[in-house]
Parts: sequence; C-alpha cells; structure tokens
Amino acid sequence: VIGISHASKRSFTWNAVLNKLLWVAGNGVVAYDVKRGFRSVVQFHKAGESVGPLGPLAVSQDGRILAVGETGKRSAIFIYDFERNEQVATLLGHQHGLTSLCLSSEGNLLCAVGSNEDMSFCIWDWKEGVPLGGRALRLSRMIVDLTWSPALKAFCGVGERFVKFWDCHWHITCFKAVFHVECCIE
Repeated sequence: VIGISHASKRSFTWNAVLNKLLWVAGNGVVAYDVKRGFRSVVQFHKAGESVGPLGPLAVSQDGRILAVGETGKRSAIFIYDFERNEQVATLLGHQHGLTSLCLSSEGNLLCAVGSNEDMSFCIWDWKEGVPLGGRALRLSRMIVDLTWSPALKAFCGVGERFVKFWDCHWHITCFKAVFHVECCIE
C-alpha cells in the first residue's frame, strides 16, 4: 500500500514522538519511518464484519495511541497501541461515517464527529469503551475540524462562522456538563 485513499486533511498526520508519517490507505494505516525509510501497514479488524473505508485519524501527544474512524454506515472507531503493536479497542455507536477525531493530551478521551448525515458528536472514554454521558449528541451545526486545548482541558470544534469548546477537565457522568462553554463568532 503506497497511495492515500482518503482525500481529507484529517486522514494524514505526523507522529513526532515515533518520527513516523501516518496516512489512511484502504482499510489500513501506513506508518512510514522517515529516518529509516521503512514502511509498515497497521490493519484493523471488527468482529463478524469487514472493515469499511477509513477516513479520519488522530494520534495521542505521546505518540503511543492511534485512533482511526470508518467513513461508511454503522462506523467504528479503531484504537491501536504502537507500544503493544496491537489494536486495543473498537468503539461502536456512530450511525454514519466519521469526519473528524481528536485525542486529549493524556490520550484517554477521544472526541468524534459524525458526517453530515447524522452530525453526531461524542466524547469517548475509549479505555472503558463508553461515551461520556452514555450517548452521542446531535449537533445543530456541522463541525469541520477538532483540536485539543491542554491549557483549557477542552476539545475545540470549528465550523462555518463558529468556534465551540467542550470542557473535559473532570470525570463527568452528566452529558450536559460536558457542553457548558460556547463561543460563537458571527
């Protein structure tokens, strides 16, 4: 696998800790070690089903965790641990494709945004395999990109004419508490 099979800026990233360039290719992720000129492919599996086309990916700040999402219906998110060299989790619950993923700086929380079909938004505690608050939220406006703010301990999403923050600095079981800071640019 050499080429890039998904034309999204969220399907291509640099892992500075491991010194690898990562990109989606088919139903896997290519990890290219720039210094050694060595390429490996990370493959994913889903119980009883084939893995659909992959799209967005995210890497934890420490370089250890890779998250990658499917773009088709009943999309899964796959979590891969580079240190253990294995897939460690599969998150299910998104009805349509995923457009953006982002990991917190600690790597324990994952924010996922669904495609235009469902506009779902979910913050996962991926180690437990559950979304915070027990479910995904339906957005009223499409988020086109995500990032994590270590200073605010918050996910930040941007869309057409708005910026929104989701505060995650304490362990939350009430979903509404996650969504208490919003700043709109009109």
